[in-house]
Amino acid sequence: MGLIRMLGNRVWLLLSCAMLCNSVAASTVALETRPWPTEQRCDSCVTIQFITMEFKLPLHMIGRVLDTGGDGLHILPPSEAPQQGVLLLAVPTAKLLGRYEQSGLLEGLDIKTNEQLFDALGAAPGSNKSLTVLRRIEGIDTASRYYKVSRDSVHAYWIQSPEPGGSQNIYVVINDDETVYLLSGDITQEFLDTVLSNLRVVELP
Repeated sequence: MGLIRMLGNRVWLLLSCAMLCNSVAASTVALETRPWPTEQRCDSCVTIQFITMEFKLPLHMIGRVLDTGGDGLHILPPSEAPQQGVLLLAVPTAKLLGRYEQSGLLEGLDIKTNEQLFDALGAAPGSNKSLTVLRRIEGIDTASRYYKVSRDSVHAYWIQSPEPGGSQNIYVVINDDETVYLLSGDITQEFLDTVLSNLRVVELP
């Protein structure tokens, strides 16, 4: 089973649970904005391109980069321990906005783009049950922080896990690109800042 299919199954399992548990109090975690990290000079770096997302990582952060079979990349640290790696996945809009729309969860939220979706997730849901459910599905209710950084047409959203060593989820949204990129795993602030500081949107070779 591909990673995207596994991700889709997980999302809809959480959706079912969230609908059954809608009496739980909503989280107060709200979207924060931060400045885009300053561009870093990257000596002895490897350039990684995944679809239209290109970035550089220094060799001391990489042990191996594995192609997961078309669904994404698995970036392993020098120890090559899988549990310390970072998965880079491509999530088509049909897997995200499309399914949320079909389920009726976007009704009345005026959400047409991926950026609008992730911005909306950072607002207090109040009495809006759909927004409450969406925040639970994406893990914002159990996050310690939720923040956004933007530069030109690129926006990154970090749903920060409160658990030490817990898996982190960062969505990268590009204007006019239907694909959302998800980085998930043992992600540190240093790793994310390195990726974003030299991130470029490029054409497929």
